[in-house]
Amino acid sequence: MICLNKKVWLLAGLVSMAGLVAACDEDSGSDDSCDSSYAESCVDGLHFFCLAGKVQFEGCLCAADAKTCYSSSNNNNDNNNDNNNDNNTHTCASGEGTMAAGTTSGEWTYTGCACDSSYTKKCGTVNGAEVVYDCYKGNEEYKSCSSCSVDTATNYYTCGGQGGSTNDSSNYNGQGSVNKVESSYSELDIKDSSLETKNLETFGESSVVEGEFEVISCGTLSISSSNTCEKTGSGSNIIIKGDILAVDKIYKGGSVVVSGNEITYVGCTPENEDSATVYTCPDAVVTPGFINAHDHITYSNAAPDDWGAERFDHRNDWRKNKNGHTNHNGDSTSNNEVGELRQLLSGTTSVFGSGSVTGLIRNVDKAKVGSNPNGYPAYQTFPLGDSGGGFCSNSTKACGCSTYKYNLSSSNYYFGPHVAEGINDYAVNELRCLAGEGAGSRNVLNSKFSVIHGVGATPDLIKKMADAKSKLIWSPRTNVSLYGDTARVTVYDNLGVTIALGTDWIYSGSANMLREYECADFLNSYYYNKQFSDFDLWKMGTINSAIALGLDPVLGSLEAGKIADIAVFAKRGRSEHRAILEADNGDVAMVMLDGKIAVGDANIMSSGITETICNVEKKIDTSVTGTSQSYSSIKNNAKYSLYFCNSDGRPQKEPTCVPMRTRAVDTTKQGVTLYDGQYTD
Repeated sequence: MICLNKKVWLLAGLVSMAGLVAACDEDSGSDDSCDSSYAESCVDGLHFFCLAGKVQFEGCLCAADAKTCYSSSNNNNDNNNDNNNDNNTHTCASGEGTMAAGTTSGEWTYTGCACDSSYTKKCGTVNGAEVVYDCYKGNEEYKSCSSCSVDTATNYYTCGGQGGSTNDSSNYNGQGSVNKVESSYSELDIKDSSLETKNLETFGESSVVEGEFEVISCGTLSISSSNTCEKTGSGSNIIIKGDILAVDKIYKGGSVVVSGNEITYVGCTPENEDSATVYTCPDAVVTPGFINAHDHITYSNAAPDDWGAERFDHRNDWRKNKNGHTNHNGDSTSNNEVGELRQLLSGTTSVFGSGSVTGLIRNVDKAKVGSNPNGYPAYQTFPLGDSGGGFCSNSTKACGCSTYKYNLSSSNYYFGPHVAEGINDYAVNELRCLAGEGAGSRNVLNSKFSVIHGVGATPDLIKKMADAKSKLIWSPRTNVSLYGDTARVTVYDNLGVTIALGTDWIYSGSANMLREYECADFLNSYYYNKQFSDFDLWKMGTINSAIALGLDPVLGSLEAGKIADIAVFAKRGRSEHRAILEADNGDVAMVMLDGKIAVGDANIMSSGITETICNVEKKIDTSVTGTSQSYSSIKNNAKYSLYFCNSDGRPQKEPTCVPMRTRAVDTTKQGVTLYDGQYTD
């Protein structure tokens, strides 16, 4: 093996930004120091690369102006990529950055300056260029360019004399920018069993960014009982009162008026209240029904699989037992009403789910919703025609684009294909071939294109998606349980890509949207330094899903003229958006589908079958959804629970949301290019 050449290290730099760490071979014998091209370096057996002034290797990140890294003691090499050398204490040449002993991957902390409100704090030079930090959302993101200016509205930096913006990750030879990614494989490779067994429902205080939405106080609501909601009146129009979660506002003590299946008013003072049926919910939030932007509904009447410690590098590893892996491909199921009812009970009213049943929730990929001018989105699990297991003899590495059999939607439709589901070159190659890179590729990135999964996407590809206004549909639990990591959502977010949320399927994903929110909230709190506010996360399952699927003219927000798909959640003293992120099925006080209440606390329901869920008596009336099956008949066919309670801890057999790859064979046997920087033929 030899140390990778400069061209490959250029790619490795981009890979590292996505959290996939690469390294030179320690036996290469090279002792080159960093130069103006930020080429690879191998000094005294310490293997690292230099990117935008940051010297990186498995051991430490050096200070911005360091040209070499030195061990603090001897340089005895071993076979563990120097992770155990010298107690892992390495000092950068400038003396400004060290890595603490006993860790396997360090984080260089620059101590020379702090962020300021102008987003243009300058701190020294790198090869003659000023070093600039950006304080976007409180996270320092490394910028390197000479004479920078910033557009604070878009968070774009322009380098004087160079043109373009510093968010262009293809231009970083001392003049562009590299976004700092909070999490990487080495940081996510935790082995803390307490996190695996702990009930991960709450993660501290609410995360709110000042000014991200307007709060309008409409007055104090009260009811005569201790229930979440109280029903009064009997008019044909419906008024729901509570804390109304509009797209950019919260109406505290506000109202939503529904006439037929349409929202006709959102605000503080509805008209004709005396002639309406009124549901008053003082300690509750009123939200659009969730839009599950990724599911496989024809597999939903099953229980989660047992994935153990095995982790995979591409979906064909577990689908087709490739590269020495175990086959876990789940069987399709009957009685798929079970899956849709499970979603409905959690506040979900629509699903992009590659299948359908009669009634229960909307199957948005099977029929147009109302008068939606965008029609309905096309679903494609295998956009490259590789359902049989792929076209490469070595399915860990890329083999070009000309062998694929493209199954693509017309550009007239919104399109949601599964792409880059994995962490190896083969996974990344899928997105490159759909981004117009290479012979035989197709460039289908546009504003109607949403990548489902996108785990292996590198920052240059994410930038292409952002430029084309393509979206990401994120399914974190299934990604983590299968691949030990998930999409680089911090990079997607920093580059302006809209992120939607979906559960994937019961075998490796979340059973309902509340459990998927729990996983996203956990990752955001433990690994992403709360880059996403509670408001950001809430939008992923509501308006962002609607935008990604072209449903936003009719669904996804509480606005006059949109269809009345609405859910009400008990706050129980929590802040507005956190009430949803920490909710269980007992907190679901009402679910309205197409203007009709299908699920609700028993005291506000006039019909339906009674069920006590998480110590709250509910009624479920499936007849208003269009199905001929009752709640009882669907429940009797269920092979896994229809609902979950926080007091019970994690749902039985629920796939993990704790990122880890603990089996050595999963990171060495297949020689994954993007994971360890090496592969073997």
